[in-house]
Amino acid sequence: MSNFENELRSINDSEETQADAIPHISSPANSSQVGARIRVIGSGHARRNIRAVTPGMEDGLSNSMQMGGDGYFEVNFLQDPKRGRNDFQMLQWEMYPESHRRSAVWTVYYMPKHVPTAPVLGAVVGRRPTFSGYGAAPGAILQIVQAGSGAVVYASLAVAADGAFSGPATTDLPLGQFIYTGRYTLDGHMSEWAESVLVTVQ
Repeated sequence: MSNFENELRSINDSEETQADAIPHISSPANSSQVGARIRVIGSGHARRNIRAVTPGMEDGLSNSMQMGGDGYFEVNFLQDPKRGRNDFQMLQWEMYPESHRRSAVWTVYYMPKHVPTAPVLGAVVGRRPTFSGYGAAPGAILQIVQAGSGAVVYASLAVAADGAFSGPATTDLPLGQFIYTGRYTLDGHMSEWAESVLVTVQ
């Protein structure tokens, strides 16, 4: 057997006997805000398989891949994350459950703009109309303000488990034409601004 073959065999034996490295996520940052499609980058044990899963489970939130000799991985979530908080971890394996290694649990936030449904564009309303909509993050607080100026909060509404919200203004809207918008906040993360809506206040 040549010296090269002996060295290669020694390397392979070492990889098989040493404890598998725990996978580590380098991107996205923990507790960060993300877009609609999550790409996870990190490192793990060389030549092991890896995918993103729900913490403590063996489902498949992302595609699976086999890491190369450098242990680098890059996987993409298969579906858009749910609005608000999303928890996941990386599951690394070779063949049997004994080879499973898990990363720390990671949290990211998906905070797209919500959809206002009332008052509708062009509506004539009183000074304290009811604001409604959907598509916000469950458990978030949504604030209604005048577009272009967040100096006055006209309504502060709790978002239900299905992402919907509804409630009256708690501060009088100014008379005349009024353009409102809003955004929601969850765990210190703010969503995009919703589309602006023009109404007439009488």
